[in-house]
Amino acid sequence: MIKYSILLTKVIKKKIDYFSLDALQKAKLFYDCELYIWAGKIYFENKEYELALDSFLKCKDGEGIVYSYAKLGQVSEAIEMAVEYNLYGLAGSLCEKSGDYSRAAFFFSHNTPVKAATFYVKAEMHYEAGMCYLDGQKLDLAFIEFNQCTDSAQLRQGLLYIEEMAVVLYLDKKYMEAYKLFCKLELFDSALICAYEMNNKKLIRECERMLKQIS
Repeated sequence: MIKYSILLTKVIKKKIDYFSLDALQKAKLFYDCELYIWAGKIYFENKEYELALDSFLKCKDGEGIVYSYAKLGQVSEAIEMAVEYNLYGLAGSLCEKSGDYSRAAFFFSHNTPVKAATFYVKAEMHYEAGMCYLDGQKLDLAFIEFNQCTDSAQLRQGLLYIEEMAVVLYLDKKYMEAYKLFCKLELFDSALICAYEMNNKKLIRECERMLKQIS
């Protein structure tokens, strides 16, 4: 509020015709009155990115700082500032534009795990993709990604997580969802328990048939 009073006083005392000023003159006036956010926005809109950056740094406007660095071609600095201000989605977008999909996925994983998973898939990091799909409750997609793991330890661990989720679904009485997961995992004895809970004779017969085949 005080800064706006300074602006008003300056306009009156110096008899400045505010409405006759061009955009950059207005930005300079705002800057001189320490209204840095408004100065930065005007400078940015007029492609004066260095002046915009200086203004945004003064008022510690994270998004303004990141976008200004990006426009100046200083992508590393832009990403660094995005992380400092917890703007992980913005950091992810910058990495995406530069083709660094694994790093983009890492940043997206903080707030948007399903989106992160799609970038891990592009980077062929299937275990990480599966974990993000798990976090986003996309269990079928998680199962697919875990099954593409070439590392046997990651494959086992991923499928163990799926099994744990199936147990949780069973305990939550979501028997059909649990049944489908157990079948994917070829844990037909557990799937049979779900089928009995649903009193679904067709599924009971199917599970019993599968158990006979593998016995």
